[in-house]
Amino acid sequence: MAKKRDQTTSEKDFESAEIFEPYGCAAVEGQKGWSHGSNLCQGPSGELIAVWYSGTAEKHEDVQIWMSKKFPGKGWEKPWVCEKEGKTSKIPEEMEEVDGHSSEGNPVIFYERERGRLHLWWVTIWGHGKNRGWSTGFIKYKHSDDLGKTWVLQKDGRPRLLHDFWGLMIKNIPIKLANGDVLLPSMAEWTSYSPIFWRCTATEFAKGCLDSKWTKVETRSTGCFQPTIVELEPGHIMALMRTGENGKLAGMMAQMDSHDSGETWTMARVNDYGFPNPNANNAMVKLANGHLVLVFNDSPVHRNPLTVALSEDGGKSFPWKRRVEHSADERCRFHYPCAIQSDDGRVHVTYTNSTPTTANIKWASFTEAWIKQGS
Repeated sequence: MAKKRDQTTSEKDFESAEIFEPYGCAAVEGQKGWSHGSNLCQGPSGELIAVWYSGTAEKHEDVQIWMSKKFPGKGWEKPWVCEKEGKTSKIPEEMEEVDGHSSEGNPVIFYERERGRLHLWWVTIWGHGKNRGWSTGFIKYKHSDDLGKTWVLQKDGRPRLLHDFWGLMIKNIPIKLANGDVLLPSMAEWTSYSPIFWRCTATEFAKGCLDSKWTKVETRSTGCFQPTIVELEPGHIMALMRTGENGKLAGMMAQMDSHDSGETWTMARVNDYGFPNPNANNAMVKLANGHLVLVFNDSPVHRNPLTVALSEDGGKSFPWKRRVEHSADERCRFHYPCAIQSDDGRVHVTYTNSTPTTANIKWASFTEAWIKQGS
């Protein structure tokens, strides 16, 4: 049961804006673009750094990875392209035969404070016509030591492939564990819709995109994917996941846990909180005070409304919920969120704002007090 509404908040506790106009990231000038799969981090000067993919349509050959920044007290900057195969980086040797028939998607951005380094992972899907799909995807990886002005690539101008087999995808942000490891969530798209994690020690992560060693951790669960993760206590990680349209977990958010810093995982189960899932991504973040914020679609069928829930007891319960955005028009979708906390304590969410004619990226910012005001 949601707790009683708190009436002490102000309008400053919530703000939102579109990062760009629908025409802002169009692949063809004058036409509306289609944007999706946003991700978010905070830079060294308090700036928000957002990435997403835009083009004519999902999986289209003209889809590129875009970036924008928002400095405190200012609006979002005009977006620019930060990755497109054949444009900002060369095509991997393994896929030269499909030159011109690739698409980009699902970027993940992470700022490493210790070295002032910006890390970017994304998925390139290869093939054309009926052969192209997320199941042909490879995770690529590069980093920047000047906040995105230039990027580190291999000597031949090609980005690093995180793995040498196709069919993997990413969506949600990595976390730094209490033991210093970095854990990146991903999923197997090709076979079983199964969660997969990539672990990198602090020593290895310091080597950057070209030389760091990542260990793949597979799980036994199927029918659930796109895990969003938090470390509840040192070594104890909780993952909440999207579920497909079929199977025993369908219509409900899935959950699993690791008690050894991500080396092994429990079998997936229906989440402990009764939260639904309409075959859509969720986003979770652990705040500096230990509280948890979860952003999700509070429906087993529709990606509308977009809701935020708050836990103050380490994930034992989420007694506060409030809608971030909703519409009576079921054709509108507010989905695929990413959530972070900035140094001033505010929660920031980017998500896809879909209408019957276009889709762009929206940003919302709010406080814990604003969540508690809702019921």
